[in-house]
Amino acid sequence: MIVWGGSDNSNSLNTGGRYYPDLDRWASTSTANAPDARGLHTAVWTGSEMVIWGGIGAVLPPMNTGGRYCVPFGPPRRPRPTPHPRPTPP
Repeated sequence: MIVWGGSDNSNSLNTGGRYYPDLDRWASTSTANAPDARGLHTAVWTGSEMVIWGGIGAVLPPMNTGGRYCVPFGPPRRPRPTPHPRPTPP
């Protein structure tokens, strides 16, 4: 499941998240090249990407722009500890 945009009280958002049910975990969507913040937009899943169009931003009239979010394949990477180098014997 992917959620994106909407509003937080009086502010429109251009952020979102992707839910991985097998891991019961959320990962943030990137804001790089994201459409302008908006609420009341239309979102459509094509099978490989989410397409956003329209909506209302901070300034009226309604928007006639959008964008696409291409889903990275595979589950989010889990952080791994960085191994410490072993001291070399003298």
